[in-house]
Amino acid sequence: KNRPTIKAQRESAAARTTAEEKLKAYLNLVKTEKVTDERFVLNENQIKVAERMLYEVTRENFASIVNPEPCRSGKTRVTVLVILCLLEWILKIGANTDGTDGKILIISPLTATDAFRETFTSFSRYFHSLEDIVKLCDGDPQNVAKTPIIFVTLQSVSKFKLKKFVLVVVDECHEVYTKSQQKPSKNNKEKIIDVVRNICNDSLLGIFMSGTIITNGFCDVYWL
Repeated sequence: KNRPTIKAQRESAAARTTAEEKLKAYLNLVKTEKVTDERFVLNENQIKVAERMLYEVTRENFASIVNPEPCRSGKTRVTVLVILCLLEWILKIGANTDGTDGKILIISPLTATDAFRETFTSFSRYFHSLEDIVKLCDGDPQNVAKTPIIFVTLQSVSKFKLKKFVLVVVDECHEVYTKSQQKPSKNNKEKIIDVVRNICNDSLLGIFMSGTIITNGFCDVYWL
């Protein structure tokens, strides 16, 4: 699996620190009730999940499985916040790592793709309008907000199987296993789980999301 080079890690250290500062600044606004849009307010449990996610993605195995049972309906909001804080760091990694397209790929079930895109777009617009966030951006916050992001459904993800991304987000990741138990189409005999696994293996960072009770046990997400 591709990893950032030593040089890239060193050059991205400042951007990683900025990501941490952005999350801290935003959560401080939340705690002091200065986030005026209720769509982007996090509760105490969601704050803990966001802090853990950012730490795991930037420092540990470049992967985080989100299972926000205490905050349940806020998993997309929490994940989008973490991605927004990471944008400059992701851009820095992409610019200094060979073999990546420097983009973010967000994979969702068909029924969730539009909702994820809408949440991301509106949250990004609000996030990058906050003075406390703008002053932490290394460059123009509007340029940061324009980081190339691809939204794709599980049913269409195979078109990106030869691409390499800095960050891959798999929304409702248990669905990858469920969909893969269905018979492949005549035009595409690859199982979805194999395509998603290969894309994730070729990417630098990964976030896996699920707020759904896993009826088959952890095998639903283990194989990713």
